[in-house]
Amino acid sequence: METLGAAVLWGLGTVFGRYLGRKLVFEHVTTVRFAFGLVASACALWVMNAHAYAGANRSLWIALLAFITGFLALGLYYYGLQRTPAMVAALGELAFPVTATLVGIYVFNDTLRWTQWLGVAITVAVVTLLPARRGDIVKAPELVPAPVPG
Repeated sequence: METLGAAVLWGLGTVFGRYLGRKLVFEHVTTVRFAFGLVASACALWVMNAHAYAGANRSLWIALLAFITGFLALGLYYYGLQRTPAMVAALGELAFPVTATLVGIYVFNDTLRWTQWLGVAITVAVVTLLPARRGDIVKAPELVPAPVPG
């Protein structure tokens, strides 16, 4: 259930971030999404009845990790999203969980259940077929030869 909730929150963050990116500069969108993530994390701690403090050393590393992979990465993401077509951004968003899964399998010797393999297969299929569908939606104009001077 936690995984489904995390996926829904991530998807909503992406959709709302893309929507806000049309009207706000990337710095503001990054700050809003990071702040929402902090609030969602605080709610998760409360729901799971977990402690927010993990000791001085671990809390420092967690804060550093949150800043680098959270705030800085989101800033770069939204900066790039300003100039990136939605199709390319969607491919990157969908490829991320598959990449993370492959890292888990090959680097950390993790195993997947059949339902997780099914999710990977569906994601790979969508990422593969998405650009093919674009050709049906967007038609390139026909090329017309340039007039010959003379």
